Amino acid sequence: VIDSFIVGIAGVIVQMVVAGVAFGGMAAISSDPSTMFATGAGILGLAAMYLAPMALGAAYFGFFHASAHQASLGKMAVGIKVTDDHGGHISFWRGFGRYFGLLLSSIPLGIGLIMAAFTDRKQALHDMICSTLVVDRW
Repeated sequence: VIDSFIVGIAGVIVQMVVAGVAFGGMAAISSDPSTMFATGAGILGLAAMYLAPMALGAAYFGFFHASAHQASLGKMAVGIKVTDDHGGHISFWRGFGRYFGLLLSSIPLGIGLIMAAFTDRKQALHDMICSTLVVDRW
């Protein structure tokens, strides 16, 4: 929840900046939404509005999970960290990819997340895909 709040606020700010650059601000979008799809630039701007916050979230988790703490701010607050299968650090790119695995785990009613309750090592689907574990910090 802590990480979602941080990434969500930052994502909205990034989304507003992209909207301002691509469309001249939110007022331009609300005035006539059909004009967004009239040009290729409008379609690219709209895609950037959705993809930029997602890339920000992936970079956030990739950076923090690859850091010396091996945890995002929310994970640090509750005393857990992300490791590889052998307890070592993960790379930025594995953390980056793990974020997209998390999205995949969440899609069908969170079944990929619920899987953690039924596996021996308590791994969710995204942990299995990326060969990672979430463990106590100590």
